[in-house]
Amino acid sequence: TNFRLGDYGTGGRPLLNWTGGGPYQAIVTLGEQAEDVVIVQLRFDTPNSPPNPSSARGVHPNGTNITVRSCRFQKVSDAMNSASVVTGWLAQNNTADETSGYFIWDQGTDHTFLGNTTTDSINEHTIRLGDCNRVLIAYNDLTNTAKSNVWCMIGTDAYLAYNKIRNGRILIGPNFASGPPLERFKGTVVEGNEIFDEGMILYSGAEHIAIKNNVIHSDPKE
Repeated sequence: TNFRLGDYGTGGRPLLNWTGGGPYQAIVTLGEQAEDVVIVQLRFDTPNSPPNPSSARGVHPNGTNITVRSCRFQKVSDAMNSASVVTGWLAQNNTADETSGYFIWDQGTDHTFLGNTTTDSINEHTIRLGDCNRVLIAYNDLTNTAKSNVWCMIGTDAYLAYNKIRNGRILIGPNFASGPPLERFKGTVVEGNEIFDEGMILYSGAEHIAIKNNVIHSDPKE
């Protein structure tokens, strides 16, 4: 409770370099009783180059009121994965080099992803909402040449605003290929985004959607 993991003094970001096994372990893992934790101004790296699925993840957020801010994720699989579920999570002003997995796999309630920048992913989506309620994704600059940049897959109430979406599209709705009929994403606003070279896809099971004031830059190829 009331814990800060970060830099001090002057100089560059301190480096946390993973030398253990993988693939589903993380450099920083929080337990379900973690509360009011800030992880700030750190570098997360592994020996694997290029990134591959056997790399460790950067952060496993869990608990209540977690902040990950101004960190750099380098040769990791997932930068941040909240499959353990978080109540109250802020990820702000982080950067990610090319990852092998997700920048964010998201599960939980009351999450804000603000001002983050990603380079690419080899295998997965940039931000995927796996079972989320009340999520703000705003002012990010996201690139993905493998899959989508934002997938609102399962959950309720997502607001996607003023992001730059490069190459990878925005998806809304459950996994039509394998999801059961009851899976839904209900309540999505997509507003003021710039989307380059891609667009949006709405799957069956996407309900109550508002799309307004977005700009889609498309260069049709013969």
